[in-house]
Amino acid sequence: MPIIGSSAGATKAVPDAPTIDTVTATNATTVSLAFTNPSFSKLPITSYTVTSSPSIALSVSGSSSPLTVTGSFATNTAYTFTMTATNTVGTSSSS
Repeated sequence: MPIIGSSAGATKAVPDAPTIDTVTATNATTVSLAFTNPSFSKLPITSYTVTSSPSIALSVSGSSSPLTVTGSFATNTAYTFTMTATNTVGTSSSS
C-alpha cells in the first residue's frame, strides 16, 4: 500500500537544462539572455547560471529570466553562452 503523498518512481534529481530563447547585446558591455525554464525538475530551481565562451572571466547567476551578463566583450569576437539550472540535488548539464 503506497504512503499518502508519495508516488512510485518519484526520484528527485538534477533538473534538465534551461533553453536559451534570445540573446540581446544592449551595448559593448551588456548582454541579456531570455530563457525558458527546464521542462523537468521535481524540485524548485534555486538558481540559473550563465557562462560565456570565450570567457570574460565571470559567470552570472540569478533566479528568473532574463539574466544580464556584464563585462568587457571584445569587438569582432563571437561569444557562445551556456546556461545551467540548479536545485537542491545538483546542477543540470549546460544548455
